Amino acid sequence: MADRAILLTYRDYCELPDDGRRYEIHDGELSVTPAPNPRHQRLVGAIYRILFAHVRSGGLGEVLLSPIDVILSDIAIVQPDVVYLERSRAGAVSSTRSPSGGSAARSSSATRPARAYPAGPSACASTERASASTIQ
Repeated sequence: MADRAILLTYRDYCELPDDGRRYEIHDGELSVTPAPNPRHQRLVGAIYRILFAHVRSGGLGEVLLSPIDVILSDIAIVQPDVVYLERSRAGAVSSTRSPSGGSAARSSSATRPARAYPAGPSACASTERASASTIQ
């Protein structure tokens, strides 16, 4: 009997414990990463400040810092360090989310349609459809 791979979905993600760990699902596989070290955080801060200044001065959109969930598809949920939202995609950020909405954010173009939400499995609730561009 052949082993069958189990693909985790957004619904599975919502069932994960809210224990402070950084959970992501990449192509249906769970990834758990430790907290970043101070050097990493300093670099993220520098990238954020540069990107924020550029985006704000040009009225290009919004820049958000982690932790924030970005749902690329039902089997791809990530928490990038920095998220850039084009002005036309301002509605991509929601204060709540739900497992029933996860499959609606399938990637279908080079810009990787997605939605951004408060981070962590415990934030699962109701949601709205939207798109976001991410930088990891």
